[in-house]
Amino acid sequence: QVENISRRSPILGLLPDYNPKKVVLNLKKGSWVFFYTDGVTDVHYGNSYFGDEHLQDFMINSMATKVEDFDVKLLKALKAFARGEAFPDDITWLFFKGV
Repeated sequence: QVENISRRSPILGLLPDYNPKKVVLNLKKGSWVFFYTDGVTDVHYGNSYFGDEHLQDFMINSMATKVEDFDVKLLKALKAFARGEAFPDDITWLFFKGV
């Protein structure tokens, strides 16, 4: 199961008076938390974007992936989707898995 907690915000640290909303998550053993920039979902081929839907499908299909293999698998998926086109933006993510 994937739960999308969409929190769009400016770049952290850019606005000195910006106070992001806090989110409290009750994580269970084995839960994943995944933060990413819009560069991940902006990867495209022609007019087709990787987007939130492809990312969610990727996450669902990657739940059994070892933590140490996750980033390689995601980068391969993004490159395969782009079919050789350059990424239009930086791609940044952070994830962790509860133990």
